[in-house]
Amino acid sequence: MDGRRRRDLPKASGVDQRLRGAAPTGGADAHDSLRKVLGYVHADIVDVACKRVPLTRDAIGPEGTIADPQIREQITAALTALTQHVAHRDTEDPHA
Repeated sequence: MDGRRRRDLPKASGVDQRLRGAAPTGGADAHDSLRKVLGYVHADIVDVACKRVPLTRDAIGPEGTIADPQIREQITAALTALTQHVAHRDTEDPHA
């Protein structure tokens, strides 16, 4: 650190904002750059699990969790696809 103290995270409704929503259209360049870098290292990219799920601050409930059921469904679908891919890959090649 450079001697400056880290500021506390702002609070909304008395809840620490550890989960933050990004702008719904933001991050496209970052996602493309990450995909490129992962390609360089031959990462196993699971396209069906790669989702851009817009998450605004309004979707985050007072306890800091995602309250919107549609967003939760999209995230669950992506995690399910990733889990199935890993299970299938490990069945084909247990040393992967």
